[in-house]
Amino acid sequence: MVRGHGNVAWLSLLGAGLFLIGMAISGSMPAALADNDNEEAPGDAIEEGNDEAPGDSDAENGNDEEEGEANGEVRDEEDGEVAGDEIDETADEEIRLRMVADPAAIRLAELVGEEIPATSVQPRRLDDAPRVRPFLNGEADFVLTASPLTRDETLRVVERLHRAPLAYPLAIDVLAVYVREGNRVERIDHEQLRSIYEGEITNWNELGGPDRRITPYLPRLGSDTYSYVVNEMFPDIRLSGDVRFADSSADIARAIRQSGDNSGAIGIGSLASHQDVVRVLPVAEHERAQHFRPVEEHVASGDYPYRRVIFAYTLDRPTGKTKEWIEAAQDRLQEQLMDHDYFPLTIAD
Repeated sequence: MVRGHGNVAWLSLLGAGLFLIGMAISGSMPAALADNDNEEAPGDAIEEGNDEAPGDSDAENGNDEEEGEANGEVRDEEDGEVAGDEIDETADEEIRLRMVADPAAIRLAELVGEEIPATSVQPRRLDDAPRVRPFLNGEADFVLTASPLTRDETLRVVERLHRAPLAYPLAIDVLAVYVREGNRVERIDHEQLRSIYEGEITNWNELGGPDRRITPYLPRLGSDTYSYVVNEMFPDIRLSGDVRFADSSADIARAIRQSGDNSGAIGIGSLASHQDVVRVLPVAEHERAQHFRPVEEHVASGDYPYRRVIFAYTLDRPTGKTKEWIEAAQDRLQEQLMDHDYFPLTIAD
């Protein structure tokens, strides 16, 4: 069973309902909404370039086939010449789920795609706001995000397409603090981390480390991770001009690893993207609190502070391949997610 995210889906549908009621009162109800039962399912819309049904071609050529059979030219299905056989061979190539994902959700999309083939995954262009633009432009059947859509994003879809996106939680993603393996600092607290990104702490010796300048990294503006850091982790933060930006968490991990032994690099990114090339620091909520690592026990208890939910959004209730993809992510692949540093939804129950 596909599980929708109750609060987010409810708010989305409430916004859509209010919009449509207003249109009905004003007498401007779109004709497309008068017959919702005939809406095309997402999976059907994917089969582009195949307008002619196999049977139609056979029907049009029926006289030729009958004449051929009369002359003894009977076609042998074992020779693979039957039209139905040819279509079966290419069906998987024609039915492709088009997905646009935030960089933090790319790895998750790829993991599910290994189980459900014929999925086309494209990273979201970070300078292409709002995040629902792939829906508005007809470019995607799914949009994967590492945070819920905002009210404004939902209303944009309602106003343009006359229906609200439906939200399906897939997994828990944890944000981690990256440093190089050789960094002698063993742990960090929330206020120290904020001070680094505000430029108030600039040298590792202020944290008990070597006399080395700190170089902080973040995923760049437009990513869900950037939004989480400046809105959820550190509300109202004024980022230092020394902060460097990368396109994704994986890029930050690689930059820190390649920065050299004398580098003072530190980064915030998805745990699933650290790739075992950097060390992850335990984090405490404040100076006197206990420090916790981003492992199952502490993520489940809520002791590790930085976690969020990855969502899949669709425009219509899932059917066919779309439904199969979401069910795979929500159910049978949940335990496998931990092998790749995501956490199953049940861990928060």
